[in-house]
Amino acid sequence: MNIGPEANDRAMVVASSFVRFLAQACPAWDLGFFRFALSEAGPAASASCVTGTEVAVLDHPGAFEVLVERSKALFDAIGRTRGVVLFVLGASGNCEIRFDLEDLERWKLDAGTGVPRGL
Repeated sequence: MNIGPEANDRAMVVASSFVRFLAQACPAWDLGFFRFALSEAGPAASASCVTGTEVAVLDHPGAFEVLVERSKALFDAIGRTRGVVLFVLGASGNCEIRFDLEDLERWKLDAGTGVPRGL
């Protein structure tokens, strides 16, 4: 999905906020996943990090409030009121952002592995 400059800026704000969160919550992280879904029922967010061979599901209400607000601003910038965005961040600096504006079940974090389903 191609997004405009404003949405791109907002996506980078979410990504950089998530990197700061990862640095505190999972200091030795190699790979981080942040999933945000917006639907008629409201927003939902989840995150996990990979360190070596282990994956941890992360939860920190204060940090998630910031990530949720910034993700909602991203959806405002793309003019959508529903959809899913998945941020896949590498400690080496790579960042992949995936959108699905139809399937609200896409990329849910697997409770057993912490890795988004369908990756």
